[in-house]
Amino acid sequence: MTKMYWIVLIAYLAIVFFIGLYCSRKNASGQGDMTLGGRSLGPFVLAATWAATQMSAATFIGGPGMCYSGGWASMLWGVACMIPFISLAWFLLPKKLRNISERVGAVTVPGLLRARYKSKRYTGFLAVMMLIAYIPVVTAQISAAGVVFQNIFGVDYIWGIVIFGGLIVLYTGAGGYLAVCYTDFVQAIFMIVGLVIAVPIAVTSAGGLTQMNETLRAIDPGMLEPNGVGGTWTWALIISWLIYYGFQSLGQPYTIVRYMSVKNTKVFKTSFVAMIIFYTFAVGGCCLIGLAARCLISDLPLGQDYALVELVKRTCHPLVGGVVIAAIFAACMSTVDSALHVVGTAISVDLYKDCINPDCTPEKERRIFTLAILVVGIVSLIMAVNPPESIMALLTYGVATLVAMMFMPIVAGIFWKRFNLKAAFASSAVGGSLALFWFVVMKGTASGIHPAGVAIPAAIIVGVVVALLTKP
Repeated sequence: MTKMYWIVLIAYLAIVFFIGLYCSRKNASGQGDMTLGGRSLGPFVLAATWAATQMSAATFIGGPGMCYSGGWASMLWGVACMIPFISLAWFLLPKKLRNISERVGAVTVPGLLRARYKSKRYTGFLAVMMLIAYIPVVTAQISAAGVVFQNIFGVDYIWGIVIFGGLIVLYTGAGGYLAVCYTDFVQAIFMIVGLVIAVPIAVTSAGGLTQMNETLRAIDPGMLEPNGVGGTWTWALIISWLIYYGFQSLGQPYTIVRYMSVKNTKVFKTSFVAMIIFYTFAVGGCCLIGLAARCLISDLPLGQDYALVELVKRTCHPLVGGVVIAAIFAACMSTVDSALHVVGTAISVDLYKDCINPDCTPEKERRIFTLAILVVGIVSLIMAVNPPESIMALLTYGVATLVAMMFMPIVAGIFWKRFNLKAAFASSAVGGSLALFWFVVMKGTASGIHPAGVAIPAAIIVGVVVALLTKP
């Protein structure tokens, strides 16, 4: 069984590395660039890289785990509410960001904000905060990969996270933005194929939807209730998750940079349709797998995040299971490479080149890019040694920190002329620090409120107040 899993995984990794090598040669020949890939993305690559970046280990590992423990409520409040908010982000931002970024020559999100607020100090601050905030995002993905390596392949968890982290750092550092986007395209295909196979097997094994609901009701009636098992989904928690989903697509650097890198604004319409179909199927399918796992597996001694992996082992043929496992790795890799690329460009371009050494050569800039990727990778590996209780929670805490810092400077910066540097700085500082405080000190959702439910409203209020009290 393990042999077949290895064969499929190695085949998948070989494809990914071939693409990464091709993109590194393209960069070396001057046909691409490390930041936006020459603004060359077409509609389907955009749809795939955007959706694949969003669909991380939180979707493929954390999503089934949440539904395994919380029932249909976790699918309703924790996942289904994403779709309308993602749609809102696509209608508000892409065309404006694409046109503005090209007009001002911005190749990074902090660079876009530097053009708006005329402050290198502010964008340097954002680059450092992005470095900090993306570490838990990367840690969650590395931890998920370690879970799979240990449970499926029999590889020690520590070796699993080292292998996975090393592979991604290698091809992201070498291939730049094009490597990230085109590997995301392949990874999206693996995700869809894996789910098309796994979802029917999971639901059928549980006896179909009707029988599955009866089984869930027998296990705990709360599995079918809108407030979840034991009333876990309180109104305070629901509202804070809605705030998270409502704003996360509007202030997330590794998805926003996708809008800046397309050929032209005509691609957005086709991209949106393809992305929303892909995304809806993926998140819904992962949740159904978690519910089916609860019907078939009475206990997960290692924790809820093992639900999908354990279900694959018990219900799928090794060849089929190998494809599903490759899909999990694809989800993890597509988010990690995007996060690493955004951090690498922010540190090399917005912090080092713009704030420290304006005369640096392209070769020096690329070395700083690679160094930043290595730093985030190594720190994330160290944090992943003690895996988080919930991969979904850890990832969303990091994203909440980023959004609390970036939402007002980006959105208010586009739509509100009065919004100024002082307001942007105050909003970013308050939002980012409050999110980190709620994550580290208040233990996140253990407090009954997601960090986003506190940090994002605070960042908005502070930004508005400071903008109104200072010179436009």
